[in-house]
Amino acid sequence: MTKSGEIILIASAVCLFSLFGVIQAEAEAPTQTQAQFRVEGKVYCDSCRALFENRLSKPISDAEVRLQCRNQTDDTVTLTIEGKTDERGVYNLPVEHDHEDEICEMILIKSSMDDCTDIPNEGYAKESARMACRRLLAMRILYSS
Repeated sequence: MTKSGEIILIASAVCLFSLFGVIQAEAEAPTQTQAQFRVEGKVYCDSCRALFENRLSKPISDAEVRLQCRNQTDDTVTLTIEGKTDERGVYNLPVEHDHEDEICEMILIKSSMDDCTDIPNEGYAKESARMACRRLLAMRILYSS
């Protein structure tokens, strides 16, 4: 085989393998009914008001949380998703579509712990996050506090 024949063979193989990668990426892309990504976080009782989780913090199971997104310019609500935490105090909310240009906040609605029902209204109590799904990212989880 000549030198140019070997180069053509190698170039063809590279193109063929690239095509397989594109086909696989299309097959793994989320459908309209699937969530594009998930917002995950933890709710805990901060009895010391340390503003971070520590060894005295207790996870709150069955706490009610809300993810709310608002338009940056006119402040209209564009998305509201509610959920509850599991036994570890962890919530996991599916989100569809891109909310990159919106202000999205996680809000604690109700605590299930009788001795930890004080819900702060200060700015730190709402965890803001820009939410954008990039189809090329393999990990589709946005972690919130």
